[in-house]
Amino acid sequence: MAALAGGQRTAAHITRLAGRDLSAQVSAWSLDRAYATDLPGAMRAFGGSSSAQLDLTIKGTGGVPAPALYGPWAPHATADIVRPSQSVTHAWGVGSALDTFRGTVRSRSAESGTDEVRISALDGAERLRQPARIPRPEGGLRLGSQGPYTISRWAASPVWVVDHLLRNAGIHTAPPPRSTSVLYASLHGGAAASIGSLDSLSGNWSGWYGGQWAPFDVAVHSTSTQGVTAVYHPETKVTTHAQSGTYLEAYVNTLGDYAAQDVTLGTVLINPAGGLHYVHMRADFLAGTVRVSSGPNESADVNGSATWNWSPLTTKGNWHVSVYLGWDSGGAPVMTPVLTRIVPGGANNPSVFSSYTFTASGAKTPLSSVTRVSIAHRGVRAAAFQVSRMNAAPTTAATTHRTGQWTKGATLDIPAFPVRAMPSYSGSAWDVISELAKVTLSTAEFDHQGVFRWRNLTRWQTEPTTAQHTVTSTRELGSLTVTEEIDSCRNAVSVAWQNWEGVRTKVQNYIEEPTTGVALPAGTTVTRTFFIDETWTDPVAPDIAVGGGDSRIRFTTTATGTGSPIWGSVEVGVRRDGGIVTLSMTNRSGTTCYYRAVNLLCLAVDGEGPATALATASHATSQARFGVQAYEHNPGGWIQDRDSALELANALRDAGAMPIPVLGSVEVLADQRIELGDVVRLVDSTGAALDTLAWVVGIRLSAEGPAVRQVLTLRGAKSPGFPTDTGLTPDPPMAPGAVL
Repeated sequence: MAALAGGQRTAAHITRLAGRDLSAQVSAWSLDRAYATDLPGAMRAFGGSSSAQLDLTIKGTGGVPAPALYGPWAPHATADIVRPSQSVTHAWGVGSALDTFRGTVRSRSAESGTDEVRISALDGAERLRQPARIPRPEGGLRLGSQGPYTISRWAASPVWVVDHLLRNAGIHTAPPPRSTSVLYASLHGGAAASIGSLDSLSGNWSGWYGGQWAPFDVAVHSTSTQGVTAVYHPETKVTTHAQSGTYLEAYVNTLGDYAAQDVTLGTVLINPAGGLHYVHMRADFLAGTVRVSSGPNESADVNGSATWNWSPLTTKGNWHVSVYLGWDSGGAPVMTPVLTRIVPGGANNPSVFSSYTFTASGAKTPLSSVTRVSIAHRGVRAAAFQVSRMNAAPTTAATTHRTGQWTKGATLDIPAFPVRAMPSYSGSAWDVISELAKVTLSTAEFDHQGVFRWRNLTRWQTEPTTAQHTVTSTRELGSLTVTEEIDSCRNAVSVAWQNWEGVRTKVQNYIEEPTTGVALPAGTTVTRTFFIDETWTDPVAPDIAVGGGDSRIRFTTTATGTGSPIWGSVEVGVRRDGGIVTLSMTNRSGTTCYYRAVNLLCLAVDGEGPATALATASHATSQARFGVQAYEHNPGGWIQDRDSALELANALRDAGAMPIPVLGSVEVLADQRIELGDVVRLVDSTGAALDTLAWVVGIRLSAEGPAVRQVLTLRGAKSPGFPTDTGLTPDPPMAPGAVL
């Protein structure tokens, strides 16, 4: 930083394509970053997404012109270095180069007869161009009108949706789903599952924590002794057939002092008679105990159990809590707890407890399938709940919490707004993320190191008092234009929101009954594909038909429908992609059986959809000074309760009641430390005579040779205050004595 402080502006440049250093061949470059906000320019607010674009001009080398080396028809040995989708990194700096851009080539242009190839590259947003696919969980639509449960409005949130879309693109905020995962719920801003389906919730799901209070970026938390519980349908109804077991795991943070601190992981099994059997593991962080239970009672406390006393559990911090559930040949559950205290940079070797086999008759169950799984916790913050098929209990850091097997590539703020039911959406994952950023007044971007960052509206709601950098007219400030206009004042704000409280739902059935049974030979998997309305909720994996209730499927031992299969011999799964549903059936037994029928239950809106209502906010002082200036904000169905809409309306009113002078393109002496979203102190003692704080909402960098030009787009962070009109007597709008 000494070079910047001393006024030095000779920049170093490093450009790599396909991992090769081409810095010496780059003759010019430019880089644009800006939030694509649609808020008025004079609002003390901003939101939207940023997709950075890097443009390079590359010369040839060794006497060979650039088009002959890097054009589309050039030899692959050199042309592939700059092919579309190839990796690009760029760094620049005064004194030393710092990371500025990381992305992939979008296009190249080679003009014959010249020594130039022009390349355009985009940042990590290019990894999110696949079609957006978001679950439509049944749980979020029940609202008490279907089934016995009333679902929390926190089934999901914009943050949960962003997290889900990122994960589908291989960008992770927490350990990703295992290859054999049948249930994955990140709990990052919502209870909905990315793999599997949300069934029911209980407790207060409005407590969200981040930072040091979360295992990763976001976690759900309840301080009450009641705690919170989420119940799910796994994507595949795993059987208790002896070929594999089930592994349940979650991450929790135990910082803080609470009356109770524990987490319970559970499974619900269904047997041939339709009876339910419950298997649980509870880790109590205050008592330092681990308890496993198995039996026919929903309450784990009255089932057969075994308990370990383990004092390390009382140590505060982040924990990976897991249990392996297997079965012996007689149908007895065999449970193996595996717990790890997660220390950054530590070995994090797991503590594998001795296996416990339930031998009492009430703790055993006939061959069954896992129909539901659950997580319940009190006084801790939980994230990344997952259930997988596994052949044995894991015993190493690599097999338990997968040390070194995944990379964290994104950070999230805690959610501000709940989503009960997924509204209509379209486009790519990046399109949806960009829309969510705009409607929730948040920001979404990949930073200079390729890390995705989601920041909510709180980043600009509090007026900053300090700046990361200062640009002044004595040295850094090259040009500045300040504009003020009344059209950007917003003092009467309305926000549209969708009211789902009165919406009724109806059951939609997809039924298939093949004329002749479809054979499932021993050890094979057979799939069936169906098409359902995209407005229906996701169907859950069906249970073997033993009566009414949720989705059901039927198998027989003959193609004509007589007889019945060995119970627990077929694992059934359902996966949805848009309007396409794939039913998979895996025969785990040693004999052929036959698929005869399936009834998949979904929910849909019955009659009218959600009503649209308006939340409004006005500012009397602003209206007295500037007149009524209206602003309508339409979140496109993503805001679904009055409190959220009012919060948005109040934020927009406060940001627009006093129009902030617009700071036009501000050219400064180049400083690689300035980043998008930074607060800068702007001092101009020679022209506009101002000293104010502003947010950086756009950066344009360009260079031909070592000299770098930097132009900032700024938003005022501090209001100059309402006008006082001291000593002024404004003329009335109509002339006195006007002839009527």
